Amino acid sequence: MTESNFHKLLKQIVAKELKVQDFTTYEEPLESRYNNLWWTSYRPDVLGTKNIENSFEVVLVECETKPTKKRILEKMTIIQNNLFLQKRLFQNVHFIPLLVIPSFSLAKILSEEVRNFWEIWIVNHLGKIKHKISVKI
Repeated sequence: MTESNFHKLLKQIVAKELKVQDFTTYEEPLESRYNNLWWTSYRPDVLGTKNIENSFEVVLVECETKPTKKRILEKMTIIQNNLFLQKRLFQNVHFIPLLVIPSFSLAKILSEEVRNFWEIWIVNHLGKIKHKISVKI
């Protein structure tokens, strides 16, 4: 299966934005570059990491060009069952699951489960981030 140009655009714009925020990004890594972060049977579209003193931040990005609630919930379950993060002593860890979707598709996926798990970025067809929606706390 070949990747669509729009999917590539979503990954590029997210990687660019994460780099502006001082994250190191990896596109579709087969495995993690860190021995305290690993997954099985899963590969994120983009992995962003940042080490600052005693803090480790991880952004796990999923880009969906045609999102459905069922698909998003399936990915959420896969992440929860296949992602492992070993916290180091005296290290603060911040994990951000990030869902990137096209404009006008939020209504298709919106639910309490989705809002409680994902940070959501809405990107238009030109690759501009239109909205950033934080996880509902």
